[in-house]
Amino acid sequence: MLRKWLDSWRRDPSRDPRPPIVNFFTYTAAMILFIQVQVVAKQQTDSNFLVGLATAAYHLPYFLFGVFFGRLGDFIRRRMIIITGCLLTALGSLLIGLFMESYPALMIGRALTGIGMGMLPGALFASTVERKASIGIFAALGSLGWTVGSFLAPGLGSRPLTFFIAAGMAALPAFLGPSFRELPQRPKTKFFSFAVIKRYWPIFLGFFLRHTGALSIWVTFTLFLRQRGVYGPLIPGIAILDLMGLIYALNPLGQIFFMLFIERLKPKIVLPLGYILSIMVFLGYVVAPNPWFFIPLQIILAFSWSAVYLGSLVYLCRSCAEERSTVSGAFNAVLGLCGICGSFLGGALSTVSYELSMIVAAGLAFAGLAVVFFGERRLFRPHPVTA
Repeated sequence: MLRKWLDSWRRDPSRDPRPPIVNFFTYTAAMILFIQVQVVAKQQTDSNFLVGLATAAYHLPYFLFGVFFGRLGDFIRRRMIIITGCLLTALGSLLIGLFMESYPALMIGRALTGIGMGMLPGALFASTVERKASIGIFAALGSLGWTVGSFLAPGLGSRPLTFFIAAGMAALPAFLGPSFRELPQRPKTKFFSFAVIKRYWPIFLGFFLRHTGALSIWVTFTLFLRQRGVYGPLIPGIAILDLMGLIYALNPLGQIFFMLFIERLKPKIVLPLGYILSIMVFLGYVVAPNPWFFIPLQIILAFSWSAVYLGSLVYLCRSCAEERSTVSGAFNAVLGLCGICGSFLGGALSTVSYELSMIVAAGLAFAGLAVVFFGERRLFRPHPVTA
């Protein structure tokens, strides 16, 4: 049975499950690290500034190396990029686990995981598109990894074993022997030419504005929810079923479902809808009349993020047949830049009020919608992209 299954995906590359598997395991490891590194940094330094610096130590190399290796994925074997990225992520996690009391080791470990995770998106996404595999399944497995990591991290706790488990999850895909389909031909442009990124700047800028605003909310979202009374057991006497936990879980769980069918919709419909719904959700947080109102808001949020993220990637990759790794790597690298800018913005705005962060985020999402609508006119033409 196994041999028959293996033979079937060799004949039909679109059925190869390995790219989504890599996405699942690396996202699971990354989420475990994201949650527990904050705890370890706080224990080491007792300084919120240094905790934030440890976050920046991940996001900055994720941004820089995401752009570089996204471009490199259009010129060299993607298999080597993917394996190296997995191993660097594992090495960074292992380093933190071995030197739990050392803040410099924590910073180096986070930088290594940022480099490793930054190397992966461009090569993985381009390989998925070229195999004509389901982009929705690929993205949904990433959201599933995020969900699993979110549930595992609190139970594992901030101890060396946690980081060893995360290292194992990150390294495992490297030993699966992924023979990713290589690029049929190299791009005609020079390596240091980023003309394709300049050509689609409205997509990048619009996404940056929307997601920076969103991340400025997430910096203090837990504190905001507690202020609004979003805590306590869903069922009296069962503490593990917490209302706040449900609110957090609905976003990634909803993404798993929505990612599976959003790729079938036209980007010219999906993208504006994602931005509009983002604005509604951010303002909805401000006017939510009671804790239960956050449940439908989180479901809408899951759809809006899926629409903006996947809709942008589908449009870019279908538009750039020769430089898919470049555009998808650069697009995902913007996430790292948003992480840096959003953290600083949210920290500053929340000193005034939590609601101000949400109002500003809604304004940034509206600005992102305007940039995409007026700047990327090709998106709204009858046939703007090629398969």
